[in-house]
Amino acid sequence: VVDLITHDLGVSCGNIANLLNPKSIIIGGGVSHAGTMLLDKIVSVFNTVAFPLVKTSTKIKLATLGNDAGITGAAYMVIKVETKHDETN
Repeated sequence: VVDLITHDLGVSCGNIANLLNPKSIIIGGGVSHAGTMLLDKIVSVFNTVAFPLVKTSTKIKLATLGNDAGITGAAYMVIKVETKHDETN
């Protein structure tokens, strides 16, 4: 099961990177809690799918905020909106 999931994630990341050429792809959720064991497998498959230039320019990383990412993002948006609102008044 692990090999199937990491293969599918690696192929998906490779396809997305080939289309968009992002600087980073961040893996979150339960996969990020598994650590480098899953990440290494995903990157291995990614490297077989991604174009040569994309392989060197796109880094696959584990999320560092864990389950707090959504709350952190929401708090940032509130602060940003409130700051903009204060500047216009």
